[in-house]
Amino acid sequence: MSTTENQTPSLNRFDARPRANAGVWFNLKNPEDMGEDIANGTMEVGEGDQKKVVPKPIRFLTHGTDSDRFIRANNAKRADEMTDSRKGVKFSQTLTDQRVRALVAAGVSNWDNVPTCWVKGGSDNTPIEYTEDNCVELFKNLVWVQEQIDVQISDRKNYFGD
Repeated sequence: MSTTENQTPSLNRFDARPRANAGVWFNLKNPEDMGEDIANGTMEVGEGDQKKVVPKPIRFLTHGTDSDRFIRANNAKRADEMTDSRKGVKFSQTLTDQRVRALVAAGVSNWDNVPTCWVKGGSDNTPIEYTEDNCVELFKNLVWVQEQIDVQISDRKNYFGD
């Protein structure tokens, strides 16, 4: 039996690069059970008598490990590690943790509704603007957030599609 081109399934759906580069929104999950999304405040959706108030999810625009931005950051991390090795820099868990935070942060290009207090401390729940430095600081303060983002960007299936 011969297979024509029209009958062959497209293998493009297994190329994670386009969606990894474009980014996929990821809603942060409750770390206790990984079930419900975590929200910061509420928002109105719909119109007229269909209008309702819903939670504002805390979400991140993530780019997978196949994305250009992540590959560049990973190459830079490796180059820094090789330079340190050549210079005889002793292993430091602190430096390793900093580099891993920066690498995972390279897999994020935006966010919505992240409370200021998660980045700066204190009790201010107003959303803070995304910057890569703020993202690294968030990961330093709340390792469970970094872990969820790391899982998201590392799982290629999150970026499959035509």
